[in-house]
Amino acid sequence: MTNLKSFDLNLLRVLNALLEDHSTVRAGERLGLSQLAVLAALGRLRTSLGDELFFRRGKALEPTQYALTMKEDLQEILDRTEALIQGPVEFDPATSGARFRISGSDFFAELLMPRLAERFQAIAPAMRVHLVDLFPDSFVETLDRYEVDLALVPNTTFTDWVESQPVFRSGFSVIARQDHPRLKREGLSSDDIVPIDLFCDIGYVLFSPEGNSTAMGDAALAKVGCERRVIMTMPIFFGCLSCRGCIRPHCSAPDCIGPSRCRAGRAECLPRADASPYGAIVHDLAPALLRDHLTLVVA
Repeated sequence: MTNLKSFDLNLLRVLNALLEDHSTVRAGERLGLSQLAVLAALGRLRTSLGDELFFRRGKALEPTQYALTMKEDLQEILDRTEALIQGPVEFDPATSGARFRISGSDFFAELLMPRLAERFQAIAPAMRVHLVDLFPDSFVETLDRYEVDLALVPNTTFTDWVESQPVFRSGFSVIARQDHPRLKREGLSSDDIVPIDLFCDIGYVLFSPEGNSTAMGDAALAKVGCERRVIMTMPIFFGCLSCRGCIRPHCSAPDCIGPSRCRAGRAECLPRADASPYGAIVHDLAPALLRDHLTLVVA
């Protein structure tokens, strides 16, 4: 049996050329070798593989049955080896048909995806971008679960293997119906700051795909000795906004989408005192093109 450690892999190129050309002369021309060198290589192949490999019929060399059984696999191995040593292919967005997955809250379907699609249609028409669900309490697992290239999450502490960079900043606003009785009683308007005690006391609709009654904002409230009264959770962000039409509930929305949604729903947008930065990009081998254009779109 042939030992790979002692086998000269260059002999496979000679075998492949002989299978293609059926001639030691033409095989030598293909490989840049003399006819004598090809004949010497054929002799070594016969010894190593224990088969005659070729027999002469007229002026041509005909492969044995054993040699024929190796032809397709040998060609595939050599093609894959050649591709392997070519090095990385330069990324060209104009011709790339790559597919990328972005993970984020569902409001990015409105904030990001339409403008990103318009931009990519112009510079990368064959590329495909998918927005998939993000589970805020387990965003790292989301990267693996959906084979995500890039995730958009609130700024937080990331694990060591995650690479991140800021994308945009946005405060949060309180979203409530225009004639909310508690807010009206306090005489608050759309330019006022909601007192934190009132914010915590009014029934709150929380965005939580996992159905949890606490989220990142609760940790910030706990630091100042406060706790909001969550009366409902929603698995999609815009579901929280739709509940603002009820008498009691309110919710929070990033400023970048809150005002437009408030005007559309005839509700008031009341800036919160503890507005915090939103958005850090977490990516795993996502191309710079995707990161850069996403930043331009949401900035």
